[in-house]
Amino acid sequence: MKFTTPLFAAAATLVAGAAAELYITLPDEDTVWVSGQPGQIAWNTSATEFGLSCDIQLIDVATTEAVMNITNHSIPCSINQFTTAPLPVMENEEFMVRIGETNNRTIWSYTQNFKIVKGAQNDGNATIVLANSTATNQTTEAVEEDKKDKKKKHKKNKHHHHHHHEEDEE
Repeated sequence: MKFTTPLFAAAATLVAGAAAELYITLPDEDTVWVSGQPGQIAWNTSATEFGLSCDIQLIDVATTEAVMNITNHSIPCSINQFTTAPLPVMENEEFMVRIGETNNRTIWSYTQNFKIVKGAQNDGNATIVLANSTATNQTTEAVEEDKKDKKKKHKKNKHHHHHHHEEDEE
């Protein structure tokens, strides 16, 4: 059987379909990996995977290409977990991890989409977002004031910031 869509493949692995006996539990859709830090990967294997070696790759969802070999050399499929090297900065944000048998390139197990974000931005994500929204409000107010100024043709208004309350009522 060929699984075309990743969604269907994920459902099939849950049922331990005839294909990959390997079910990846981490990263999941809520996972966020941060560049400069390692990522955790965990999976479940069945007895059929025992003694086989596996490779782990990182897939860029946008390009659907393997952008990184997470394992430089094969690992035993049955170790069931792996910590990546500190992650590089990625161009895109949406990724999938796939694990496959080294000797059978036709069968891969995929994760759900998860994110990889840049390390520095991650510290203040919430504040950055808030700052942006207030900044946008200010710019729109300024633009509207400009329009009013042009109508009144009073350039002086820009210097008087006392008029804010009156203008707000308009």
